[in-house]
Amino acid sequence: MKFQGKIKIKLRPSILDPHAHATMKVLQTQGYSNVESLLIGKFMEVVVEAPSLEEAENLIHLLCQEVLTNPIMEDYELEVREV
Repeated sequence: MKFQGKIKIKLRPSILDPHAHATMKVLQTQGYSNVESLLIGKFMEVVVEAPSLEEAENLIHLLCQEVLTNPIMEDYELEVREV
């Protein structure tokens, strides 16, 4: 069976995000003073072959922890469904 994993990756709150900081400055300069905060992250989709939803989730978690994210600096959220 095939499963699709949707992965949202963002920096941990303790990590400075210079890209978001610079973008916030531009927004404020352009008059968007009502924007209070901005997070910039990554979004990935991966399709895997697995015998069950649970095994697909385990595999994609492993991919995230070992390859797709930097666990020291980034957190991720995962949503998996059959396709």
